[in-house]
Amino acid sequence: MHGDLEEAIADFVNYYNHRSYHEAVSNMTSDYVLRERTLIRRREVKAQTLANRQRYSRQHRESINTAISP
Repeated sequence: MHGDLEEAIADFVNYYNHRSYHEAVSNMTSDYVLRERTLIRRREVKAQTLANRQRYSRQHRESINTAISP
């Protein structure tokens, strides 16, 4: 039956992504690799955002100090 095939495919994809270890990704599951890469990317974006905020604040303070200076 068509529904049985869809269920079997969904079960296989779930197994493949969440429980099957893959040699191509250092014998880890695809799900684990994706989660780790996502966490690494989030840390990178957070660090970039913080650096941008700090640079903006520094530039803003300098522009205020320059405008106030005689």
